[in-house]
Amino acid sequence: MSAQKIYSGKYIEISHCRDCEILGYMIISFKRTVSKLGELSSAEGTELMNGLAFAERALQSAFSPEKIYIMRISELNPELHFHVFPRYASVTKLYLVEHNEPTIDGPSFFSWARKRFSRSVNEPSQEMLDAQSILTETLGAYFSRPL
Repeated sequence: MSAQKIYSGKYIEISHCRDCEILGYMIISFKRTVSKLGELSSAEGTELMNGLAFAERALQSAFSPEKIYIMRISELNPELHFHVFPRYASVTKLYLVEHNEPTIDGPSFFSWARKRFSRSVNEPSQEMLDAQSILTETLGAYFSRPL
């Protein structure tokens, strides 16, 4: 999974996913190799929770998605990391047309969207670069404020 770093803390890194053309799709990972939540120190856990909350807040304020999924899957990469994945109304509409379902199943939607909006181009679009800049600035501001 290709990603562009948008925040680097003491213990975590937050990156904008580059191989999926979904604005604001972020990955939160650790600077050290960790495979389980139980391996985290309290300081690492605190920074992780702040990162998840701040990523969600930044997405909501910058892009107003209708839903934000936060997932830990770790099938392809066993190291502990979290996907922060925004669901936009336009993408929901495509999914419902293609699947003819009355409601959204979050894990199925995520899997479908990652495949449907997969990108193999090395250079991100200007829209993706703009999203990265907005998120970098917003997350930097959130992390710099006292809790």
